[in-house]
Amino acid sequence: MNVLDGTVIGRNMQRHRHQEFIRFLNAIEREVPAGKTVQAILDNYAPHKHPTVRRWLARHPRWTFHFTPTSASWLNAVEGFFAILTKRCLKRGVFRSVADLHAAINRFLDDHNAHPKPFQWVTDPDKIIAAVRRGHQALDSIHSHVRRFKSQAQKCVGFDPLALTTLPLHSPARDVRPIAFAGHDVRFMSPEYVRPYVKAHKNDDRDAEGIAEAATRSTMRFVELKS
Repeated sequence: MNVLDGTVIGRNMQRHRHQEFIRFLNAIEREVPAGKTVQAILDNYAPHKHPTVRRWLARHPRWTFHFTPTSASWLNAVEGFFAILTKRCLKRGVFRSVADLHAAINRFLDDHNAHPKPFQWVTDPDKIIAAVRRGHQALDSIHSHVRRFKSQAQKCVGFDPLALTTLPLHSPARDVRPIAFAGHDVRFMSPEYVRPYVKAHKNDDRDAEGIAEAATRSTMRFVELKS
């Protein structure tokens, strides 16, 4: 995407390796007028940093790559175009073949480039920063919950909570098989057998303590993991 006028150069390719990326760079190189510099904004996808790509970049001095921070590819203006393409062309489209899909994307590109508009930020940067801070707070809360669960399990039972995994009976088997295959001892037990070990009012800490204590009882009845 040319951020100055909003036009988009697009190519449909079967794969996204460094070979296809170089082909795309060559296509852009042919379309950008000589004498103009190219400031390319990219995410951190591995093919974008492949040694062959770096050698291509060294042979084209008018190009400069700028990589968005990790998990921040949304900063790239082209992501807004991808969102519009998905919503207006792909989301409810019916495509009977890959060729039909490519044709629809190409038609959308042609229509877009016939009446291009440059992308403009309209959101207050302070609101974006505030949203990022709320996201960090949510992640910190999740990490705090995990730390509390591990701490409660170690205090009550004295074992590494990663060595023994006890799950509610309704947990789907497809969700726990990878845990079992990784070498963990997975046990199912009914919530009704855990309730007697939960003290006072229900909360996450008391649930964790009750599960950890119930799991170590010699009389606890477990359900085997089915194949």
